[in-house]
Amino acid sequence: ETGGILLGFRSDQGLHITGAIEVTDLRATKHAYRRAHRRASKLLAAALADQPSDSPVGYVGEWHTHPAPAGPSDIDMHAIAATALAATDQIALVVLARCDDEWQPIVAVAEPQPPQSPTRRTSRRSLRRPGATEGSDDALAR
Repeated sequence: ETGGILLGFRSDQGLHITGAIEVTDLRATKHAYRRAHRRASKLLAAALADQPSDSPVGYVGEWHTHPAPAGPSDIDMHAIAATALAATDQIALVVLARCDDEWQPIVAVAEPQPPQSPTRRTSRRSLRRPGATEGSDDALAR
């Protein structure tokens, strides 16, 4: 597997992905990929430095490949929900699943939730699997 970070922007119409940066994982296997935070941060900073100063483009999520025709795993869904905990806006996860001889993109989005009362110690973000609706059994909360 391989993967990296997604570039794009948010608007009233939603999240727009404009590019992707590959962040290599020297320990990646056919079935596992782990994004290196420091390397990703350096690559993101370099990509954003190339943008015009008034550009809305920034970090909008993560992507990685699956060698088989499978969408986001439970590990993927929990990882993107954890990433969303540090964010203030939607975070995307794009899984490129290998189907026959083509790559099929499958997208999941972590949605921010309203702030909890000050007495609660945890933040909550909901995560929708592709095709899931609000309140369905496929919607995960973290």
